Amino acid sequence: MAGCTTAPPSPDPAALPGELVVTDAMRADIEAYAAAAVARYDIPGAAIAVVAGGRTVYQHGFGVRGLDDPRPVTPDTLFMVGSITKSMTGLLTATLVDDGLLDWDARVVDVLPGFALSDPAATPLIRIRDLLSHASGVAGHDPALLVQRFSPRELVQSLAGIPVLSAPGAAFHYSNQAFAVGGFAAARAATAADTDLDLAATYTGLMNTRVFERIGMRATTLDFDAAAGSPNHALPHAFDPTVARMARVPLDFERFAVSVAPAGAVWSNATDMASYAIAEAGGVAPDGTRVVSADGLRQTQTAQVAIQDGIGYGFGWAVLEPAAYHGHRAVMHTGGTTGFITHIAVLPDDQIGVVVLSNHVLGEGFCTSVREYIVEVLLGTGHAGDEPAVTALHATEQSLVDLQHSTSRPASDQVAGLVGGYGDRAQVAFDATNGFELVTDFGALPLSALPGAPGSFASIGVTVGMAATFSSGAEADQTVTISGVGAEPDVFPLTLPRRP
Repeated sequence: MAGCTTAPPSPDPAALPGELVVTDAMRADIEAYAAAAVARYDIPGAAIAVVAGGRTVYQHGFGVRGLDDPRPVTPDTLFMVGSITKSMTGLLTATLVDDGLLDWDARVVDVLPGFALSDPAATPLIRIRDLLSHASGVAGHDPALLVQRFSPRELVQSLAGIPVLSAPGAAFHYSNQAFAVGGFAAARAATAADTDLDLAATYTGLMNTRVFERIGMRATTLDFDAAAGSPNHALPHAFDPTVARMARVPLDFERFAVSVAPAGAVWSNATDMASYAIAEAGGVAPDGTRVVSADGLRQTQTAQVAIQDGIGYGFGWAVLEPAAYHGHRAVMHTGGTTGFITHIAVLPDDQIGVVVLSNHVLGEGFCTSVREYIVEVLLGTGHAGDEPAVTALHATEQSLVDLQHSTSRPASDQVAGLVGGYGDRAQVAFDATNGFELVTDFGALPLSALPGAPGSFASIGVTVGMAATFSSGAEADQTVTISGVGAEPDVFPLTLPRRP
C-alpha cells in the first residue's frame, strides 16, 4: 500500500498558517507511515520531530540504536546531523553580523591569515558570503577528508591545492573545505583567535553560546568524544555488499567530520532539532528568546547563488521558491556522513518544520519520503507514493553487490610493489588476514582489484565507494589517487606521493 495515492487527514481549514492545528488523527497517520517506512527502507533506527506554530507537535523514535545495540531509539537519542551543521554555522554568523563583529562582505584575506586559493586572482575577491554559500568556485574535495585529519590551519592551507572552477559568486560548487574555512573565518573575526587550538575551540564556544544555548539545544554538541560516550546515541550503518545486507560502520570513521566542524560535525537529537526548526522558522527560540534578528535570519535564508531553476543556496540552506515546492517557500538541507543521513525542512511563512534523523547512510529515500509525507499531511495535499525511491534504493544495493562481485582480492605478489607510506600519514599495507588495505587516520579501507583496470582498486564492505588508483613507473615516483567510485566530475580527487 506504500505506493498508493492517499489523502492524508486534513488540518483545521480555519487555522491560519501560524495557528496550524495538528490533530490526533494526523499524528497517528504520520506515525503509521514512518513506522512502515522504517521497515520498507530497512532502517535500523530513526527519530522524527514536527513543529508548527512555534511548538513541537510531534516527536517519536523508531527502531533501535544499532545492530549491536537493540535499545530503542527515543527523541533524545543522539545522531550525527552532518551538513545540517552548515545552517547552524550560517545562523551563528548572522548573530555575529547582528552584533557588528563581522560583515557578510568581509574579505577573507582580511580576516584569516594564510588564506589563499589555487587561483591567486580569486583569492583577494573571496568574501565570507562566498564561502558560506558554496559560491567561492572551490571544487569539492571530500576524498581528502576521508583519509586524514586536518587542523583548522591545515584546512586553510589545503585550499591552495584545490582547483577553482569558477569566478567568486558566479556558480554553485559544493565544498565542505571552503564552507568550513568560512565558519572558522567567522569565528576568528569575532575573537581574533589565530592558533589552531584557539580557532577550533573558539568556533565551538561561539556555537555553544550563540546557537545551542540560546535555542535551548541542551544535548547538541560538537564534541565527538562526548557524543560517543553518551549513554543514548545511535550507531552508524551502511549496506555491506559482501553479505548483501546492512552492517555497522566503525564509529571512528565518522571522525572525519571533525576536520570540517563548521560544515558537518554536530551531534543532535529530535528534541533539540525541533527547537532548532522553531528558531529557524522565526528567529525566536521556543521559550521566546530572540536568537537572531529578523533581517539576519532572512539573510541566511535568501539564495546567494543558483543551483537550478527555482532552487538556490543561502548560508547553509537550500532555498526553494514556491513554484519548486508545493507552492510554499521552503529552506531545507540534508546531512550525510559515512553511516548517518538526516533531513530538515522549514517552511518559514507557514511556521512548519520537519526533522528526520536516521542511522543508515542509504536512508536518503527514507528521509525524503517521510519528510514529504509529513509536509503533505500538514498542508493537506495528496501523497503520490514512494515506489521510485524504494526502487532506487534496491538498484543502488544491487549495483554495490555487482561491483563487489566484479572485484577480486589481490594476492601479495600482485601488490607487493604498492605497499608503503603515501602522503604525510596514509599507509598501504598487506597481510594474510586483512588482505590489501589503505590505512587512513580513521581506520583501514579494504581494497579489491577492479577488473580491466590495472593498478585500480575499490574499497569493499561497509566502506564501499572509494577508489584507489596507483600510478605506474619507478617506485620513487609512485602515487596513489583516491576518489569516489563514479565520482562527480567537479569533485577533485586526492593524489598522494609515495614516501621514501
